[in-house]
Amino acid sequence: MKKLFLLLLVSASCLRADLTITQQFQQGGKTVDMVVKIKDGKIRIDPNPQVSVIMDAKTGESQNLIHPQKRVVTLSAEAVKKMQEAQMGAQPAAGPVEAPKPTGKNETINGYSCEEYETTANGAKLQIWLTKDLPAAQRAMGDLAVLAVEGDPMKDLLKGGELPGFPMKATLTSPDGQVSTVTVKSLNEDPLPAKDFEIPSGYKAATLPAGIPGL
Repeated sequence: MKKLFLLLLVSASCLRADLTITQQFQQGGKTVDMVVKIKDGKIRIDPNPQVSVIMDAKTGESQNLIHPQKRVVTLSAEAVKKMQEAQMGAQPAAGPVEAPKPTGKNETINGYSCEEYETTANGAKLQIWLTKDLPAAQRAMGDLAVLAVEGDPMKDLLKGGELPGFPMKATLTSPDGQVSTVTVKSLNEDPLPAKDFEIPSGYKAATLPAGIPGL
């Protein structure tokens, strides 16, 4: 159940506003904040100050920037998929996931009014808090699953447009009680500079070390 339902927005239309999303991932007592930027079909993920990932939503290719060494590792869409599959290991696929149903509960998350929805996947409970106050972000959800790992219960929901709102929070509780949560802390639609999605000057090409799972 690790590395599931990462809330990544992928812009499929140049007419859509740029987006900057700050989100928080919590699992097993650990908390990680990350920033996701989207512009013209490009996604930049900054999980920590040492590493950035720039991905092309159309081709699936990713460029992994290692800032301390000023190196860039380029991975094909196929290589990215193999790494994701290796991370999932022997975990079973999510299988068909029914459209979430409203629970009737409401909550304000970081200033946005949200309605709670629930569904299940392979015995895991999935809770999603959706807001209708972000129409521009909601229109981007058709491509939300581009980077999702196979087996992620959110993948099919996002692809199929099953969510009547933008997910501000998602919580997955596994059959053994392990809880993983992703929360959107803030969302900004201000224009982003193109350089945020380019390899910085002085960075040199590198390859991943041997032994990386899936490669």
